[in-house]
Amino acid sequence: MRDEALLSDLLEAEDEVAVVAALTSRGLLQASNRWRYLGNMPNNQSVVHNQQSTPAAALVEKFTNGLDAILLRRCKAQGIDPRGAAAPATMAKAAELFFGDMADRTAAQIRSFAEVSMVLYATGSKASPSLSFYDAGEGQLAENFPTTFCSLIYGSNDGSYKGAIPFVQGRFNMGGTGVLPFCGEKYKLQLIVSRVPQDVVSTVDHEWAYTVFCFFASKQDPSWRYLIGPDNLVLTAGSAPLGLVPKLAAKSGEVCAPRERRVPSGTLIKMYDYRAARSNICGEQFKKLQEYLLRPALPLRVIECREAYKANVMGVTVWDRLGAWSKDKLEDGFEDGASVSMKLETGETVPAEVRVFKATKDVEDD
Repeated sequence: MRDEALLSDLLEAEDEVAVVAALTSRGLLQASNRWRYLGNMPNNQSVVHNQQSTPAAALVEKFTNGLDAILLRRCKAQGIDPRGAAAPATMAKAAELFFGDMADRTAAQIRSFAEVSMVLYATGSKASPSLSFYDAGEGQLAENFPTTFCSLIYGSNDGSYKGAIPFVQGRFNMGGTGVLPFCGEKYKLQLIVSRVPQDVVSTVDHEWAYTVFCFFASKQDPSWRYLIGPDNLVLTAGSAPLGLVPKLAAKSGEVCAPRERRVPSGTLIKMYDYRAARSNICGEQFKKLQEYLLRPALPLRVIECREAYKANVMGVTVWDRLGAWSKDKLEDGFEDGASVSMKLETGETVPAEVRVFKATKDVEDD
């Protein structure tokens, strides 16, 4: 079912109150037949809560899924079966195959790449911001939402959607729900909007699809559910480009409109009233993300869109902190690392790096 007006209201809403009002005015929040269990699992609260312990760590899972989506898009666009023998064996090899050696790019080129590929931006109020994450990845069709965005643990009887794909990380189909406990107060709302790019599908008339995740409290069945249409599919909103991302190349100190740039495809996830650091997102929140993303395979652009936090720095890029340490000696005692392989209990072998930081001062025992 197409409902462009509802999507417009949900994109404009900046807190839980506004989203609840948009749903309630249409009789949707009260209609049990318009909500399906996330992961098709009643009482799924335990699965959702058994994820990340901090808001920053949960946000990193959104980056992980966005990165996977971008690599999968390039893989499919080139006609490569992601599970086939011709697929890259690791994420690093996939990034190099599809995008070349990112280390050779200038800071300006890295920023430009991030602005069109992966963007995290803040809107709403100082005390309770909404965070939106956009990736220009493979997207999903409306009929595939239940086994991708709206799945838990397994996407289908054949296993998880990204299972057996060697170059992606989010293979367990549940890490992306880690942000939900950190959204809002009562309903813990999240919006997902997605459309598949034309270099992945052969059709041009497929529509944007969207849904809302909502928590319904209950003594017997406390559960997250997602919104569906009367046809039992997630809602759609036409095929025209949507304004989902801030404009490119904002000037220093400029407050960008959050959805000024229209995009033809990709995925936007909006987390209402997110428990983020109470400051300009380019400050404390950026630092927290860097702690987890020391050397990401692709860069992430972080943009502050709130007038209340106007500052000289309104956009920063998460990219290769380890490389900066090594090149600029920003950390005393930094030594370059060594590459090793680690075999997990599952039998899978994964790459790892050893980094050594030597003490520069003697430390006395207490």
